[in-house]
Amino acid sequence: MDGQELRPELGYISCTALGDLDAALASDRAGNLAAAAALYERILARDGANFRALHLLGLVRHRLGDHTGAAGLIGRALSLRADFAEGHNDLGNCLRSAGRVDEARLAYFEAIRLASCMAEAYANLGLVYLQEDRFDKAWHLLSRATKLESNRPEFWEHLAELHERLDQFRPAIRCWERVLTLTPDHRARPHIALGRALKELNRPDEAAARYSTAVAVEPDSAEAGVELGEFLHEQGKFDQAEAAFRAALSRQPTNDLARARLASILLGTLPHNDVDKIVARLDDPGTGRESRARLLFALGQVYEARGEHSRAVSCLREANALNLALTPSHLCFQPAEHGRFVDGLIRAFGPDFFSRTAGAGLNTKRLVFIVGLPRSGTTLLEQILASHSRVYGAGELLLCRRLFDSIPTTLESTASPVDCVCLLDSQTVYRQAKTYLVRLRALFDDRADRVIDKMPENYLYLGLLTAMFPTATLIHCRRDLRDEALSCWTTDFRDIKWANDPGHIAANFHDYLRLMNHWRTVLPTTIHEVDYEELVADLEGVSRRLLAVMGLDWDPACLEFHSTRRTVRTASVTQVRKPLNTSSVGRWKRYEHELADLFAGLPPATGRLSWVPAPGDSSALSNNPPVDPVGAVRGPGSTRDASD
Repeated sequence: MDGQELRPELGYISCTALGDLDAALASDRAGNLAAAAALYERILARDGANFRALHLLGLVRHRLGDHTGAAGLIGRALSLRADFAEGHNDLGNCLRSAGRVDEARLAYFEAIRLASCMAEAYANLGLVYLQEDRFDKAWHLLSRATKLESNRPEFWEHLAELHERLDQFRPAIRCWERVLTLTPDHRARPHIALGRALKELNRPDEAAARYSTAVAVEPDSAEAGVELGEFLHEQGKFDQAEAAFRAALSRQPTNDLARARLASILLGTLPHNDVDKIVARLDDPGTGRESRARLLFALGQVYEARGEHSRAVSCLREANALNLALTPSHLCFQPAEHGRFVDGLIRAFGPDFFSRTAGAGLNTKRLVFIVGLPRSGTTLLEQILASHSRVYGAGELLLCRRLFDSIPTTLESTASPVDCVCLLDSQTVYRQAKTYLVRLRALFDDRADRVIDKMPENYLYLGLLTAMFPTATLIHCRRDLRDEALSCWTTDFRDIKWANDPGHIAANFHDYLRLMNHWRTVLPTTIHEVDYEELVADLEGVSRRLLAVMGLDWDPACLEFHSTRRTVRTASVTQVRKPLNTSSVGRWKRYEHELADLFAGLPPATGRLSWVPAPGDSSALSNNPPVDPVGAVRGPGSTRDASD
């Protein structure tokens, strides 16, 4: 007859079950999850109410990827012992992995209620809020976890991620440095993260040292090699970047990101052997869809550079289709929803808003905002102007969008940001402007006379920007919409969800035009227009006019912009390292017939190409303010000279 033994954590348990349990735990520790699961199930076949076996089998199922089944098993265990705080925390992990976030949150709360010092539960609950972009709550919980157990490196990593999401790179650096003190085993990841943060703070030499250290401490890490290659590419060191990508591929030949990046550097000069390797990866059924999309975009660009346009189109059609399929439904671009958002902006930022907030903002000429659609020449223009000795190019900052999105929190409202605009008063606008400057200073210590915030999508927020900084310089980049559409469609944008579908591109372009026409009508300041086609045809003339607008003298270094050493982190990184040429002007004509569907829905391209309204658009050109000789558009009530 099977005897029994008393185990304090289990109560009385049969010797047979105890033997199976010990064997299961041994298999579990050895990583033999299938054997451990079989032994736990054998225990439960004899005793379905064995709390310990239910809990441990749930953990194994969770590690095997069966998160729903795991949650059910741990839930059964908790029905037998509801005061088991660790079990509630484990249940939260299973539910979070299964996408049942609200239930996970409740499980973590229960774990904390039962064990108020359980650091892991605070950390996991903080990750839930971080996932939801509820940063204040996430910071409170993750900080609490690090205080309860300050020797847990993963807690400091989570806190570092939070700071990175908020562009708080100095505190992120402190967190990663703490991680390094707590991890005696040398890992590349903290050094990579430090390299990214230092890069964002415009400390490229220190960033380079961190990336090199990452490669040194983990020589077999392809990830470290890819990160180093991307950094060198952004610095314009293409030969060194190529060497880094090739080194990463020598360590991991199936690293499709490194292979795609290599192709994006060399384009038409990519050796045939490398092209064959891309094709082989595409023919491999084991190549994942995300990797396949990356490789197809890269191969399409290589074919285009070689003049093989039909083959390029074939690759790019599949690449865009894959990116569409890979986008979760809740993140897909919704043309109707975006159209309503633009409608809301037009209603909210009307003459009444600017009358109500007149004089509220900060008068500073230091700020320069370059806006426009992606691939309209914004990166090129920033590179040209940032070559001036008194200008600093800060790149694509998220500060304005985050300020706009924070309006409801600032006003303690539950309405959407656009619906809260009517509640903005002079004091709130002033606070928003101060917040922008504080966050800008946290990112950059640079003392340049002019700082460029080059975020293309800030065209959506020109109303708020004008209220905050009425004397800032606003520059709008425009381009033939057919070239614009083609360039967006052929670029592997992971975070621009409308760029993969011709219908989405057309809808977004229509909304962009009508919003820009609205800004030209109502802004009490000047928008300085720059046409890409004119810029590449008359670099010096356009540059001189813009520098005069910014209140700066001419600097011949602007003509040598391709030699300026600064970090460029956009899809245009390769183009801005070369002298100007007109090869991209009228590029759409090479694809006029093969991509007729891409061009068909665009606003008609006649006259000033970027400004012909869509049929039936109420904001007709005849109602827009006239363009002055330097390409500046004056809004109603604007009395400033273009050189202010």
